[in-house]
Parts: sequence; structure tokens; C-alpha cells
Amino acid sequence: MKNVGYLMFAFLLFPLGLFLLIYGVVLLRAAKYRKTGIMLIILFLAIALMALTLWMVDSRLEECRLLGIGAGCIG
Repeated sequence: MKNVGYLMFAFLLFPLGLFLLIYGVVLLRAAKYRKTGIMLIILFLAIALMALTLWMVDSRLEECRLLGIGAGCIG
């Protein structure tokens, strides 16, 4: 079974994050749904932070593999 990896998971989150950002900005412009727009933008920021963290962990693990470092590389 092929290992999907953290980076692929981060790329799968991209369309959802993009939707939340665009729709949140659209709702921000409408005075009636301003709170919902703010909530969607906050959700986008949370997803973007999670994707960034996953990318950083994946790049760190790849660096450890390339250097040949075994267990205990992260920490």
C-alpha cells in the first residue's frame, strides 16, 4: 500500500480552504451575513495553518530520509 503522506493531505485541503476564503469575503461584503463571513475566514485561516504545519512536518521528514537519520529525527 502506497503511503499518501502529509503533503498530499495538505493539497486535498486546498480547495476547501479556497472555497471558505472566497465565500467568506463575499459574505463579509453583505451586511446581513457579516458574522458568517468572519467565521468562514477564521476557518480558512485554521485550515491554512494546519496545511502549513503538515507541509513543514513532511519536509522535515523528507530531509531526515535524505540525510539517513533514523528514529528521533523530529523533536
